[in-house]
Amino acid sequence: MSLKHYGGIMQWAGRRFWESRQFYSAYIALFVAITNWITIQYRELLENVPVLNVVFSNFWVFMIAGTIVFT
Repeated sequence: MSLKHYGGIMQWAGRRFWESRQFYSAYIALFVAITNWITIQYRELLENVPVLNVVFSNFWVFMIAGTIVFT
């Protein structure tokens, strides 16, 4: 193989690496945003609706209920 062919492969690999880095950071940002939203909703519900303290005494119960409702 010629040196020119290896340059094309390296350019292709470099582009794929850069694209994966961009998508990876977007997925991290999405995860942080969703986690933040869930935490805020949990806190606000428990402070404003005291009856829900009994139902959602554990955060995991809230997560499971939210998953069922939103899927």
